[in-house]
Amino acid sequence: MPTESQKTGILSNNALKILASLFMISDHVGVILFPNILWLRIVGRLAFPIFAYLIAEGAKHTRSKVRHFLTMFAFALVIQVVYFIYQPSNEMSVLVTFTLSLAVIYALEFFKSALFSASAKTSKKLLGALLFFGSIAAVCALSLVLDLDYGAEGALLPVFPALFTTPKTDGEPPAIFSQLDTKCFRIIATALGTLALAIADGGIQYLGLCAIPLLFLYSEQRGRLKMKYFFYIFYPAHLLLIYAISMMIN
Repeated sequence: MPTESQKTGILSNNALKILASLFMISDHVGVILFPNILWLRIVGRLAFPIFAYLIAEGAKHTRSKVRHFLTMFAFALVIQVVYFIYQPSNEMSVLVTFTLSLAVIYALEFFKSALFSASAKTSKKLLGALLFFGSIAAVCALSLVLDLDYGAEGALLPVFPALFTTPKTDGEPPAIFSQLDTKCFRIIATALGTLALAIADGGIQYLGLCAIPLLFLYSEQRGRLKMKYFFYIFYPAHLLLIYAISMMIN
């Protein structure tokens, strides 16, 4: 793993969150207020790959995986209820997508931990495989009945960089992870996941690949401010503001 002195980049975790949020504002303004202005949607394509990468980073560094998942789930549930009250449909918010992402990532971590632990029984390894591949199947099945934001491909995008994180085992993890668990490999994995999403969605979604160079500027540092709950609050707040402006205009 890189030491503090080995980490390079000019954009902190906080800076990436703010940039992705600005890109998301552009996207939603384009959708709701100015649907005929294409460049707003084009700029908005950069938001999702950055947020997806940061979801994987958050899962990698969180101290409490259960609390992390439940926090995302709780905010997703509250926002989804508001969504449904405003416009009853099966359209899901992006927080639902990322909640499913976390479920798959933590199933993957359990699987890797069991697979590479010397003391883990075969039954635990089989359980880990069942949980991981079962969670992927569940996401794909849910995407058929729910209108997931960015679909199953979007929910699985944060899993791509998570594939390279070092598993927690009862001994030394496999040496290969000392080479794979780096910013470079995780970003390349994110690029491949973004490409898969673009192939599935088509159109201007390919422009999401333009976010990849920004990820290479990531310093792997949090930043000075504590912005742990920034996105949870920002996401519904900016939508409410945009919808309010839309109602005033119309």
